Amino acid sequence: MVYLLLAIASSLGIGAVFKESGLRGVDRLHLITINYLVAAALGAFLVYRAGAPWMDAGTGFLVFGTAVGAFLAVGFLVIAVSTQRAGISLTLAVQRTGVSIPFIVSWLAWAEVPSTLQWLGFSLVVASLIFLTRPVGQATPAGAASSSPATPRSGSAVLLLLAVFVTGGLGDLSFKTFDVWYGARLDGHVFLTLAFGVAFLVGLVPLFRRPVGQRIAKRDAVLWGVLLGVLNYGSILFLLGAVARIPGIVVFPTLAASVVVGGTVLGTVIWRERVSAVNLLGVALAAAGVVLLNA
Repeated sequence: MVYLLLAIASSLGIGAVFKESGLRGVDRLHLITINYLVAAALGAFLVYRAGAPWMDAGTGFLVFGTAVGAFLAVGFLVIAVSTQRAGISLTLAVQRTGVSIPFIVSWLAWAEVPSTLQWLGFSLVVASLIFLTRPVGQATPAGAASSSPATPRSGSAVLLLLAVFVTGGLGDLSFKTFDVWYGARLDGHVFLTLAFGVAFLVGLVPLFRRPVGQRIAKRDAVLWGVLLGVLNYGSILFLLGAVARIPGIVVFPTLAASVVVGGTVLGTVIWRERVSAVNLLGVALAAAGVVLLNA
């Protein structure tokens, strides 16, 4: 349970870093690229310290880890953009409803059979997406200020939230897949080092397409990137630790429920995001759904 609590805290921290760094004008590409460099370096250090073997990995694992790394790079960029356009509240809520993807796969592929209540929870999670991604007009009272909107106000914001749903769900699925396929013979640090290293290399591609003067990161991007890298590494490491000890149909819903509620609290209390009644209904359905998924 400790691993699960740490995974929840790290996941909320990632959303908070994206939100606050975006408000401060930190370069998004520098932030994400530095994050993956730090995470890969941290993983390599822990692999070296633990003496974890690389040679037992095999070609299949290398292909799998490379694909996950490329996917992580794209997924983080989607989340970064979404936290600014749709708000941290809705972004984290939609991201965690992606739990339905590993939920279905855990049932079909790994015989983790859901109960009736869990199926009801799955239905609520899917239904919540209708309300979470619904474009709703937003009114700000005279004299009031909001750091950013939390309601999707355009088709592009809705598409971003749907992309967050897919990337969030497939991301969780990739970590569960590692545990099932390779967890018994490979250290999690080896997997994370490979995935984050590939994600860093993918991030370098658009960075080096910039003019030379825009390639060097500023001090604030470095500081925020280091913090994000530590949180990012920790969130996945703790998630791997949780799924190795607790069934996936328990881990993913618990993580999702906590992040849905926690993200809404952070967004509305700290950044004063204005979440519409329709979107709040979606958050409530998502939270109820993931709790039932854990029943």
